[in-house]
Amino acid sequence: MPAAAAPFQLNCWQDINNFFNRAQHKLHEDFGMMERPLGTWGEWIEYDGTFPVGTGASSRVTLMGTRRPRQTNQWDRMAGLQPDCATSCTPRTQNIPDNAWDNRWYHLFETSFRSPVYCMTEMWLDALNLPRQIMNVERNLKEWIDEIHDDFYSGAYIANCNNKYVGIDNNTSFIRKGLWDFERDANGDPNIDRIIVDPSLFTQMNNVSLLTQDVLDYLDLVAYYNRSWDFMGSDLKPLIVDPITSQKIPQQDNNRRKDNRVFDPATLDPRLGYKREYAGWGHKPDMFMLRYNWDYTNPNYPNGVLQRVYHWTDEPVTSGVTDDLNPDYLNASFAIAVPAYRQDVVRFQNFTPPKSVGKDAKFEALTYAYEGVWNWINESNNITPANERKELGYWLADIRKAGKPDRYDLGFAVLYRLYDSVGVQRSCRPLSVTIGYSYYADIPCPPFDHYPPPMAFRTLCGTFSKAGCACAPCSQDSTNSCVQAATYGPVDQPEPI
Repeated sequence: MPAAAAPFQLNCWQDINNFFNRAQHKLHEDFGMMERPLGTWGEWIEYDGTFPVGTGASSRVTLMGTRRPRQTNQWDRMAGLQPDCATSCTPRTQNIPDNAWDNRWYHLFETSFRSPVYCMTEMWLDALNLPRQIMNVERNLKEWIDEIHDDFYSGAYIANCNNKYVGIDNNTSFIRKGLWDFERDANGDPNIDRIIVDPSLFTQMNNVSLLTQDVLDYLDLVAYYNRSWDFMGSDLKPLIVDPITSQKIPQQDNNRRKDNRVFDPATLDPRLGYKREYAGWGHKPDMFMLRYNWDYTNPNYPNGVLQRVYHWTDEPVTSGVTDDLNPDYLNASFAIAVPAYRQDVVRFQNFTPPKSVGKDAKFEALTYAYEGVWNWINESNNITPANERKELGYWLADIRKAGKPDRYDLGFAVLYRLYDSVGVQRSCRPLSVTIGYSYYADIPCPPFDHYPPPMAFRTLCGTFSKAGCACAPCSQDSTNSCVQAATYGPVDQPEPI
């Protein structure tokens, strides 16, 4: 038997360079197995071959719509051997209206990332923690590409969804689609950093509904009529949602008995990695769900626009900065959830250049991938001009990707108001109690009940509102938002079912 290969040893700076050169061919696989994936979308998306070449980086698909019968009672009684001698032979033929088709253009997008230039000699001279340095470099590269891909997948999916809904609770509650969309340029390409709302919502942003179970149930029915999902089926409907809303939905659902609100938050459905199940929905929390704040400062949108809030902020360290959680992200006002997720709404394509354009025009064999694979560059170029000794190198990743619309008519997205962030709250319990004696706290407190009152409740206007906010008439302050009642618990709390 052949002898086993000896472990790769790092004995000098040249060995570091050789290690990077050897490792880059399998780094893509290693990155996929390193620690845990940060992304939620990457494991759910589907690829549909490579982007077609020779199209000028733009392509078109023709997608057929669905026509449904407007009435189903066009039936004629068959007759034979009747006194009037009427007989049936040729049934009356009803013409089906022409089906609808939609020509959808989609385009290749590109981006690129380059790491800092690493000096192999310097890394070797810092060899007291050399393995840790290399591990951190690789982990940082992996996490960077994970988030870039996830951002593209989620943005492309939501942008392609034909059914974009929002609920409004303004004493005449309604759930409607078509009242918001991403900002788009002249080519129709979406910019997920900004959401444009219908002018009818300019003064209604305070009334945008929370994502409640009622809203989900409504979208469940719409998805059934739209043939997006079979609500009678036994399978869970996928719901990609922020984690706080995922926890709050069961607590705010007054259509359930109080003793049914307790559920196991650790429930994991291995079928699609659901974190919890509730009311027929499989919740898949996305820690980086798109979040927004209402902004009046953009000169292009004097009436207001939804501006994205990013999840990271820079914090200074010994050299440069590191990323920390952005508190504004946790306290953002709006988010987008994806109910009844379907992989076929949009499929993705990577760019692969041709190897030949004719028998006499052949390109060099392609060794470069455009899907975010990190390549080690160790040469003299404009980035490392003084690199005769090959001591300087860096990582480079290029991504060229397209989102190809498919069953976009079956895609759902909902814009909703976020629940209040989890924050500090003073305890009502006294610090000490004399044996055999107790007293009530001298501040208003809810009763110590295993089932606390809901934070939201069904009002007369047919939807959910924050506790203490009456529906008819709605007591409003200068910000056009319902004033919180001084008492704890909801007003006119419904009787338990």
